Amino acid sequence: MTRRAMYSVESKRTAWSLAAALAVLAPFMASSCSLSPYGYLTEIDRTERSPRALDCGGCHVEIYAEFQASRHASAFIEPAFVEGTSQHSFQDCLGCHAPESIFVDGIPKVRSMHREEGVTCIACHFDGEVLAGPAPTSALAEPHPIAAERALYRSSELCGKCHEGTYREWQQAPVPLGADPPAAKKSCQECHMRPVTRTLTQATDTVSEVLVSFEEEFAGRKHTFDVAAIADLEGAFSARAGIVKEPDSEAWRVVVGVTSRIPHVVPTGDFGFRRATLTTEVLATDGSVLGRDVIELFKEVGRTLEPERERSVIIDLQAESHANARSAHITLTTGKRGPERIVLFEQTLALDPERSAPR
Repeated sequence: MTRRAMYSVESKRTAWSLAAALAVLAPFMASSCSLSPYGYLTEIDRTERSPRALDCGGCHVEIYAEFQASRHASAFIEPAFVEGTSQHSFQDCLGCHAPESIFVDGIPKVRSMHREEGVTCIACHFDGEVLAGPAPTSALAEPHPIAAERALYRSSELCGKCHEGTYREWQQAPVPLGADPPAAKKSCQECHMRPVTRTLTQATDTVSEVLVSFEEEFAGRKHTFDVAAIADLEGAFSARAGIVKEPDSEAWRVVVGVTSRIPHVVPTGDFGFRRATLTTEVLATDGSVLGRDVIELFKEVGRTLEPERERSVIIDLQAESHANARSAHITLTTGKRGPERIVLFEQTLALDPERSAPR
């Protein structure tokens, strides 16, 4: 086959591919949204019908999978919530666990449908007649009305619609020491939604492959709403430790200082029984424990780690054991007991009898 003939075949293939793509995309590119197979996502009659999260998951595949694994997805059916509301009989609590939409004055109203899906996609992204979000638009066509790059989605104000108490703490928290305000105070999204770079939608068939091929990747965040993500934040907590001899005494003590730079108290939360545990162990050279201190932190009794305020831990040692003290191991955990405990911070600090302890 001649070069000219090969070029002609390739041109025909390209033309056919373009024609096929245009045929596939025609419903999306029509001026009337009613022609789009996804127009119903923004034509919501809240008394009769409302899209399920799975409807959004047909295109936003990765986001849907993350949401399904999150506590937002189980917010309405989580056993502790069901029990705490006496089988959903406390109406004031339901609006934040199965919200209609956060774009209302005051507390969101509870949805009439699909409550078992919890804090679902439309609760946070449906605003009037558009689906809003932080991502820039890069698709060849919009299958439903979109309000792109809303600054609200990068702000703690978004989460504060339901997490009112924690949002007030965030507002009142100081900017971390040595940081350059105002950007230095991390938002809820920065702490609890891990960063990810990807296209907004993912392909699942030939049609969606055509659509996604026109999209550009953007720097966004995962929809896991993960408490454990705090452990990955550099500088979220800091600690220092020292060992000193008490004046006019044979007693020795290890003094540890732990500082939180999370812009709310730890543990936080508006309702329920929230607990975090700060454990400090003094270890010998062989790894044996010479002394141990455990502080149970409960917001309900005002015993918390406060932003930028150091909490001290003091462990007295036996006079004969101080010479073997080599390190202080600090662990901060939260969540339920046993293997489900979430480690927020863990650090081992060397101890030197010649070095001053924190004061």
